[in-house]
Amino acid sequence: MKITRADLPVLAALCLGSSWLLAPSASADINAKDACNQYRDANQKANARWIEFKDGHEDDDSKQYWHDVAADLNDAALTVNDLAKDKGYGDNIQNAFVSYAHSMRELAEAVNRQEQYDRLQRPLGSVQKAQQDVQSACKQYWG
Repeated sequence: MKITRADLPVLAALCLGSSWLLAPSASADINAKDACNQYRDANQKANARWIEFKDGHEDDDSKQYWHDVAADLNDAALTVNDLAKDKGYGDNIQNAFVSYAHSMRELAEAVNRQEQYDRLQRPLGSVQKAQQDVQSACKQYWG
């Protein structure tokens, strides 16, 4: 049996076992898990800020307060949008991140315009749906 240069990667894989062949997949799983955890951190901060805003927005109608809340929500959108640009994980996660970033940005813009609270329900509903989509896409990484 003659072994050629082209056969070397296959031979190496056989010698190292099947784990060598799975390395790219394992790397993608690590990237996806890391991205899902980064999303969770950004989303938790945005949720905490939203709850604070929702519970106290009538007490503070200053333009600066609303602007600060909008900036915090937009930070979550930007963080998750950056995660969506990574190609290291599946389309389902990437698409869910894009949807979340877009929805959160819309909510941030509505808050920045000081929309009436009842007019914030549509963008808030979009964010909640996007959160469910991300949770569904990331559930295998959160155990």
